[in-house]
Amino acid sequence: MLPLIVSDLDGTLLTPEHQLGAYTTKVLKQLHQRGHRLVLATGRHAIEVSYFLKQADIPAFMITANGARITDDNNNRLFHRDIPSAIAHEIITFLMDKPHVTVHLYNDTGWYFNKEDENLIPYHQGTPLPRYRYTLDQLPHTALTKLFLCCQDTAQIASYEYQLQARFGEQVTIVCSMPWCIEVMAAGINKGAALQQIVRSLDLTEQQCIAFGDGMNDIDMLTAAGQGLIMENASDRLKHRLPEHEVIGTNANEAVAAYLEKNFLLHSSSVTAVL
Repeated sequence: MLPLIVSDLDGTLLTPEHQLGAYTTKVLKQLHQRGHRLVLATGRHAIEVSYFLKQADIPAFMITANGARITDDNNNRLFHRDIPSAIAHEIITFLMDKPHVTVHLYNDTGWYFNKEDENLIPYHQGTPLPRYRYTLDQLPHTALTKLFLCCQDTAQIASYEYQLQARFGEQVTIVCSMPWCIEVMAAGINKGAALQQIVRSLDLTEQQCIAFGDGMNDIDMLTAAGQGLIMENASDRLKHRLPEHEVIGTNANEAVAAYLEKNFLLHSSSVTAVL
């Protein structure tokens, strides 16, 4: 049985320029041709993940918004769960007046933001994700997939994470995915739980999965998989939480593709040894 290959995007499969490298695209195509199935697991919006898959011209399962949406490799939705509207409104109201903070919302139609955040432009530049500005009096009418806040003051973001956990931690999932970004999803939502749903749909086990990640929102996925691999450029916080997990190269060197090529293309017979 071929392993299910699961990868985060930013900081992992994508280059530091937030693009699929040519080498990575070539390796993914070859893996697909040999019968491997791929799962892209990310905090990004499904519209953007579909864009990357179209670029690579390969199918894949999609775990988007950190597990709030799951789509199979024929683009059929397997699962969705939104943040309850009343809780979402309370959290947005709580955050809106915080200094040096931008508050962002995802729903199925696109990305909503209260203020422009220049630090996010490189992540989304060139993708077809629709972007809309909102105010507290003009929130999106449809349910929210996730919300996230960004603040370049890392001490301040740590304080906001503590405040959010204390006030809302029992009602929603809260994760500091990057040192300057906190993401909020419905309760019970994470990449690991989403991976388990995909595994069950394919009649596999978690032991038949190999996963790659670099952020705190990857912990559940990395621990759920039979083998979880951490990027060299991953946060120290993640490395400290999972000290027993193997660390590979950087996303700048397309280390995920290099690992997959070495273990599953050049040395196909080593698959069972790796897993």
